[in-house]
Amino acid sequence: MQSQELLKQAHLKVSSARTSILQQLLDATVACSAEQLYLQKWFEFGHYLSRTDRARTSKID
Repeated sequence: MQSQELLKQAHLKVSSARTSILQQLLDATVACSAEQLYLQKWFEFGHYLSRTDRARTSKID
């Protein structure tokens, strides 16, 4: 009986650790996706500014 209880406790600890690791992976994935989206929008905005600057300077010339 005591060995079954120890086995059950070990299983719960392993299950908890696995859940924690999966949550950390999910958090990291979400953070990477958010950072990727941020960088994508940042570069798109920079490209937009670059185009508007060129358009503005070509009108001045």
